[in-house]
Amino acid sequence: MNIFLLGKNVFIIICLSFLVFPKVAKAYEYSVRTAFCRDYANSKSSVYSSTYNYDWQRSYNLCIKNADSFIDAYHLKQQKQKQDAIQRRRQAELDRQRMIENTKKFNEQERQRQEKRINDALDGFR
Repeated sequence: MNIFLLGKNVFIIICLSFLVFPKVAKAYEYSVRTAFCRDYANSKSSVYSSTYNYDWQRSYNLCIKNADSFIDAYHLKQQKQKQDAIQRRRQAELDRQRMIENTKKFNEQERQRQEKRINDALDGFR
């Protein structure tokens, strides 16, 4: 019976550790969290507000409580912006290549028209 209770207690401790430790394992360093949250609070507070200090502190406290998710969201946003910039560059390059191809086609057609006019003019003299 003691072994069963011991096993049950160990099982409960293991289950609780899965609830507690994942957040600790993925948490950012204190210095990273505080620097990020200072910047976050600065961006969310207006210097011209009469309640600037209050607003800043509330924003900072909110950020510190949710720092991991805020930082993760920030990194996801950064990645999306980089991917969007890459996609825009690719699209611009494709557009440039299409424009070059269209210009070449137009020049070739124009050359063929001129040759035809010249040949028609020469045929008129023969």
